Amino acid sequence: LSSVDVIVNASIQEEPFGLSIIEGMMVGTVPLVPDKGGPVEIVANGKTGLTFKTGQAVSLARQLSTLLSDNELRQQLSQKAKEVAEAKFRAERAIEHLESFYLKVIG
Repeated sequence: LSSVDVIVNASIQEEPFGLSIIEGMMVGTVPLVPDKGGPVEIVANGKTGLTFKTGQAVSLARQLSTLLSDNELRQQLSQKAKEVAEAKFRAERAIEHLESFYLKVIG
């Protein structure tokens, strides 16, 4: 994924989560995702990637064209996507959350 500029999640059904999106973001690949479902909880439109209108190929094509033709935008989104993914989704963070949860449950 690190050699890819953009990762497109073009699912026609709303997905609850997008592991491939996070994996791409971790290495600086810019995500392009539908505007409905779990991916929009991961990707902030215009900040860490772009969204397109779910089920609308023209919207997907426009956003993809924007990303491929605007190197500066793509670089900005890439950097921010990587920062956010590392801060929110790295393994150590998940472990910290689980430990915290278990400590609360155990009391």
